[in-house]
Amino acid sequence: ERDSPLADLAASRNTFREFVVYDAEQVYPEYVLLYKRLHQSETPEPLPKELPFLLELPLYWKNVCENPHSPGFREHWLVKEKIRELIERLANGTSSLGGPYTVAKVMRVEDSKLWLRYMETKHQLTLEAQKTRFPPPNELDGMPRSGHSLTGSIVQEFQGDEAISVETMSPGLNELLLWHGTSEWGAKGIASKGFRVGQAKHGRRFGDGVYLAEDLAKSLAYCNRGANGHRYVLLCRALCGNMYYTESYGLDSIVPEDAHSILAYPERNSPREFIVFNESHVYPEYIIEFQ
Repeated sequence: ERDSPLADLAASRNTFREFVVYDAEQVYPEYVLLYKRLHQSETPEPLPKELPFLLELPLYWKNVCENPHSPGFREHWLVKEKIRELIERLANGTSSLGGPYTVAKVMRVEDSKLWLRYMETKHQLTLEAQKTRFPPPNELDGMPRSGHSLTGSIVQEFQGDEAISVETMSPGLNELLLWHGTSEWGAKGIASKGFRVGQAKHGRRFGDGVYLAEDLAKSLAYCNRGANGHRYVLLCRALCGNMYYTESYGLDSIVPEDAHSILAYPERNSPREFIVFNESHVYPEYIIEFQ
């Protein structure tokens, strides 16, 4: 048996050899090349500073080679079985209560408008970080070895970059992978239009913001079961930036104006919660349906 044929047309027709691969799992699209055909008399020009489309779309997206500016795209894709399994492992690895949990279905959100908004926010935050350092969670809570984001640590352990591009995550911006529990319709609405700060139906003890957690059990507590009895959680990219740290069960003081989010660790005995003030700092990448 063979995994792929090689058509050696170079010998028979004096042209190129072709390699045909039948299984998409055998191919990894590592680079995107931009080129322009030039006539002999033309002089090559340097690439413009502003490329025609972002080269920061995740490589595992179906729309990786599409232009997110025009015409754009808004699609939800059912992920492959091995990605569903990875996210199920991530879910069980980050839950402090209950389980084991079974993931029935995972949809990946590929929305150019929401992504461009997120990437513009990331660019602005990068400029701020050049002037001010943003302390990471494990430094804020005084646990340098164990205080890292659970989700980020486990994704790296599982080598899950086919589902999440951890290499494009920016630790210096406190860019984290976090859960958000909601209802079936809430998940679909957020995936289509993004988060809406100030419209939360559950808990706002830390004020307005997008409430996220690294512990799945924390997010599941905010879920309403759908008609099929399943619960829906979003796995999000979040730019937490400069975090205000508190160990209280609510706001205990005025949050500094330069803070982008709150890291709440109530009395250091309950799951940490991340409250991001601006919806543009959060991209809902996966809709996860739990049995």
